[in-house]
Amino acid sequence: MESYRYSPLHGEEIRLITLHPGPWDDDLYVELHHEDLSEPAPYEALSYVWGSIDDKVPIRVHAGLLSITRNLASSLRYLRYEDRPRVLWVDAVSMNQRDVPERSHQVTMMGSIFQKAARVVAWIGNEEDDSAYALDYLENLSSRIEVDWFNATIRPSKLAVVDPVLLDHNSWLTLDDELLNAIEKLFYREWFQRLWVRQEIRLANPKAIMCGLKETSWQSFRDGFYYVRLKANRARRSPRAMAIRWRRAFRDSFPRIS
Repeated sequence: MESYRYSPLHGEEIRLITLHPGPWDDDLYVELHHEDLSEPAPYEALSYVWGSIDDKVPIRVHAGLLSITRNLASSLRYLRYEDRPRVLWVDAVSMNQRDVPERSHQVTMMGSIFQKAARVVAWIGNEEDDSAYALDYLENLSSRIEVDWFNATIRPSKLAVVDPVLLDHNSWLTLDDELLNAIEKLFYREWFQRLWVRQEIRLANPKAIMCGLKETSWQSFRDGFYYVRLKANRARRSPRAMAIRWRRAFRDSFPRIS
């Protein structure tokens, strides 16, 4: 099978991917179609880490083959539905990476591409290091608090059972070592270090974060993240080594998701 040949884009056109359904082990098959960005069909935009460009695998595009990084192929398998197609914008496939003028023009459009997406999915990697456990905790925590980002204040949600620990910012959260390690490793994932994160995730609404098959809303993740960070910074009774460790993790990743 020959390599896929892109047809040229014109004006403010973008390419959207139709990711065809299939079980996990089936080969990945996508089709591309052009849309004018002024009035595009509904699509989701993917925010992810490319992975090593020296580790590529082929996917089928129409009647041709296109090489993509193994990390992207993994994300597409997790995103693929078994019973219906899914329409996406993914930079490595939607842009002809060998056409430098096209790629340069498309990069200038990326802010609008993410802003006009029906939803942005931030795929931060495979499920590992108890990542689902960490996301479940942050999601549950966010359901019990309300964050006022304008005034940088937190209060218990109306539906939450009043918990003295939630009200006292100077007390440390009671986390076991397994959960502590899971959350810390989640924050150190490569996705949080990407320079494009602010543009991709902040311009979109709604948005979700996905790790393996576990998915949660961006607001739940961000609110839970912020509260744990606040506790790590203010808690007077937290172990010194733990506090230093957490502050370093939050300092590295939090500015890009706030």
